[in-house]
Amino acid sequence: MKQNQYLFLLFALIVLTGCGGTQKKLTEYVNPFLGTATLWEPEDLGYTRKIKSRTWGAETYPGATLPNAMVQLSPVTQFRSGAGYQYEDTVIYGFSHTAKGHWNLLHVPMLPVVGTIAPGNYCSGFSHEKESAHPGYYQVYLERYKVNAELTSTLRCAYHKYTFAVLIMMSVIGRLRRLTIIRSRVIKMAMVKSTFTLRPTIK
Repeated sequence: MKQNQYLFLLFALIVLTGCGGTQKKLTEYVNPFLGTATLWEPEDLGYTRKIKSRTWGAETYPGATLPNAMVQLSPVTQFRSGAGYQYEDTVIYGFSHTAKGHWNLLHVPMLPVVGTIAPGNYCSGFSHEKESAHPGYYQVYLERYKVNAELTSTLRCAYHKYTFAVLIMMSVIGRLRRLTIIRSRVIKMAMVKSTFTLRPTIK
């Protein structure tokens, strides 16, 4: 009799736990954009600002990475500030491969472009309406070049997927000046028959 009671309780427990519906994965609760905005208000800072320049905040990045990985693939909206991405910015200069939460580590930024560009004028506008992120994945639409960029990574490498709306004069530019060792080489990758070719130029 007691054994039947235990079996009934076990059966009821299985049925009740199974009726709870599908549960969300823990990663679905993660918002990679938290901490990417600069703090301006005294309530957030704990003091009243007396200078116009940026203060604390934006020390995190929304890009794709894994814990303790060699790469942190993330958009760069401003060099020499925060982690390189600040939520209130409106342009992207590239997608860096090392962030670690500090602007000085934004190495090898790359950007897909269309047409002819100038060295000081290559960034693209973007909007948060066409931007998304979840753990291990980042996506944004580059308005200037009409390119949808998707980023993900493993422990040791980064994956870029660029979808071009305009299939003429497509290129991917890399700013190797951001490396600590190589300072004078600029590499431009040109799309030729769906493959990338490297064309290094010494300046």
